[in-house]
Formats: sequence, C-alpha cells, structure tokens
Amino acid sequence: MTRHTLGILLVLQFGALAAHAESFGIYSGINQISHQYLNNAVTSQEQAYGIKLDMQAYRRKPRGWLARGLKAHIQQSPNHLDLDVHTPLYQFHTHQGLWLALQWQQNSLSTVLTENTLYMDESGNVVPLSSGDTLVLERSFLRTQAYWYESVKDEGPINLLGIYYSVETSPASADISTTNADIFDGRFSGFGFSLGRIKDDRGLNFQWRLNIAQLTTDFSNDATRHQTASSQESTVYHIDLKLEWHYRYYLSPYWYLVPNIRYQYQSIFQTQLEPEYVNHPTFSFTQFSGAIELKRYF
Repeated sequence: MTRHTLGILLVLQFGALAAHAESFGIYSGINQISHQYLNNAVTSQEQAYGIKLDMQAYRRKPRGWLARGLKAHIQQSPNHLDLDVHTPLYQFHTHQGLWLALQWQQNSLSTVLTENTLYMDESGNVVPLSSGDTLVLERSFLRTQAYWYESVKDEGPINLLGIYYSVETSPASADISTTNADIFDGRFSGFGFSLGRIKDDRGLNFQWRLNIAQLTTDFSNDATRHQTASSQESTVYHIDLKLEWHYRYYLSPYWYLVPNIRYQYQSIFQTQLEPEYVNHPTFSFTQFSGAIELKRYF
C-alpha cells in the first residue's frame, strides 16, 4: 500500500469519526468477472480492494429533508471499477426514509476473436476483423435510483423498494436486417424497479437485491436505423440479481473482521420470440467476489 493510498484512508477514517459514521471498513479479495455480449464469453479474475463508509445511522434530525448521512462503497481492481453512493432525501419516520442512489461500473476486458467478423461503429464505419485479432471490450453501467428503505435492527425479508433509470454501453453482437455487420456499439437504457433486503448485524447476514427493467437497445442505431425498422424488436428485458453473505466476527470493542461473498448476475434478453429485423443472443454479465474486511463501528 503506497503512502498516498494510506493518506487517503486516514483522511476518510477521521472524516468518518467527525461525521458520526456508523461504520468504516477496508477490504481485499478476489473479483471474477464474466462478460458475454459477443458470441464467446470473456472472463477475468483479479485482486480487488475496497473502501466502505456508512453514515446512514447518523441522525442530523429525527425527520425531514437530508436527515441522515451518506453511504459510499468503492471497489477497484486493474480492469474494474465499482462506485456506489447513497444520499438521504427525506425521512418519513425514525426508521423509514427516501434515498437517492448512484451506481457506476466500468470494465475493460479483451478477447481473441475465433472467426472473421465485421464491426460497425455509431458513425457507420465498418471495420473488418479477422480470426485471431484482439478486441478490447469497454463496458460501462450507470444506474440512478430513488428508493424507500426501512432501517430497523430486525429487518424483514424486504426492506427496500425503488425505481431507477439505467444506461449500459458495451460492444455487442446482433443480426440486423439493414446491414451485414456482426458487432456494434451497444447501448441499453430504460426504467426499472427494484426490491431487496439490507441487513448488517452480528453473526451471519444475508442481503439481496433484484432489479427488473425494460430497456431500449441501440446497436449503432444512427447507422443501422433498426429502431425505426422495429421498435418492438429493439426492446429487451433486463434482470439484475445480487446476493451477498457476510459474517461479522467480533475482534475487540468496535472492531470486527468481516469475510464476505458477493454474487451478481445480469441478463438482457429480447421481448419478441421470433424477431424479423433485430435478432441477438441473450447477453449476460456475472461478477463473483470474495473478500476479508476489517471494519470499525462507532
């Protein structure tokens, strides 16, 4: 760990104390990613590091606007960045409030093509790619969400409900009637809803989140015009499931060791069973990570 990184951690630690945070933690582990938006899956396994700051229990006032504190989580590895920030909006009750969340993911993976193909960018430029060529896959995902959250000690099976808007970009394969290209600049955007459970007590904890959306696809649409040819075939469903298990092991007053396992699965599939103008396989993104976290509660 460099002195620069250590300095940042110390600043965050003191900031957490000053803001009456509920907890602050740092962790290290393994992060494995599987990206399948082309005909073949691309996988990567890397060492990952993360920082968590939770100030949701801080009560600036019992109710009203901005009555609680922030919550933030950053995870980074050489080819992956995950940022998750939660801001309080309005607190209806001591344990119930409305929150705004921003999630951003960025991945950079590379794959070696196994067959000749044609790539078309958003401007309509077609680039022939040969078998054996290396293609860099840059994926980004942004979700803005407003949700209701009930923060009580004995959480029920569901204590989070929300709506969101998401935008995802990634090179993707598709068969489009207006062109003979195979790979395009893919963009998937639209609204969805989410539900889940947040739980963090002593001992074993299980958390989950399910996001379901209907999205509009954009396969270099400025050039292919596939949305004009068929708006229905340019619509997909998106399912995003997150599961997490963690165990809070007591070390000393306020200090805990927290091993955790996280699994995320995203799937994008067409709404039409027999498409005529736009046809593509089911796209998937999977992330699995295991880490050990040192956590300080206040």
